[in-house]
Amino acid sequence: MYQKFRPLLFYYLVALLLLLLPALFNIKAKSEPWANHEWKLFIDEATILKGYTVVAGDNDFKLGVRDKAISHAATAVVRELNEAWVPDGPVVDIKGKKVNYQRISPAWEFDFLAKPRIGVLNKPLYVAIKHNNKTMNRKVIHFWDGTSKTWKPLPSSADLKNNLTRAVIHLPYAILATFDISDEYEAVASWYPDKLTPSSFFSGASNCYPIGTYVKVCRLDNLQKCVKVKIVSTGPYVDGRIIDLTKTAFSKIARPANGILPVRVAISSK
Repeated sequence: MYQKFRPLLFYYLVALLLLLLPALFNIKAKSEPWANHEWKLFIDEATILKGYTVVAGDNDFKLGVRDKAISHAATAVVRELNEAWVPDGPVVDIKGKKVNYQRISPAWEFDFLAKPRIGVLNKPLYVAIKHNNKTMNRKVIHFWDGTSKTWKPLPSSADLKNNLTRAVIHLPYAILATFDISDEYEAVASWYPDKLTPSSFFSGASNCYPIGTYVKVCRLDNLQKCVKVKIVSTGPYVDGRIIDLTKTAFSKIARPANGILPVRVAISSK
């Protein structure tokens, strides 16, 4: 009797093992530590009044707690999450549209441990995340929204000199990471004499956009100060430079005597 059902029993066992394997691997992954590193700092009443910046690692992550941002003493905790515990979900842009942005930094978690819990901030917090990404693509800090299960963007700015991306956040707890935007750039602009492109004094050279593309170039320190140009050539061939503008175009956003200027460049309508 046993010999008759032996092959059938074998197939049942194999099928059961195949069903359990994904769960077994998931248990193994999730058994990894929640965080690779953890930093703690007690913020007492005196520190609350003056504010403080919590620094993790070699300036890898900064949490700026402004004066009177929290209402009572708490322990600020910053963690660099283990990759096995980084939330996995779609990334969206400012309009909520799913995009194919690439994460280029570790995921960082911050929290305030206190009794009672700090539910609302009196002032927003400042965060900065360091990256080693060498591309000139624009970097944006996103936070993990546990309700929608998506990575959502925060208003971000670039510190090109120190490879930092900065953002403002109004939450007392968050998981954050920096993402690379594929069609926008933040790097350095330079200029060349107008006579090199006499047909248009509002033109430029770039290796990142096809010739004929119109782009908007804005100062990084004042995104309201912009100029629109047409890409008419390739260049510049210098590391960290995204675009060469005519002197006239450059003059619209900076003094040519400055030579170079940190800018944000994005595709524009004609």
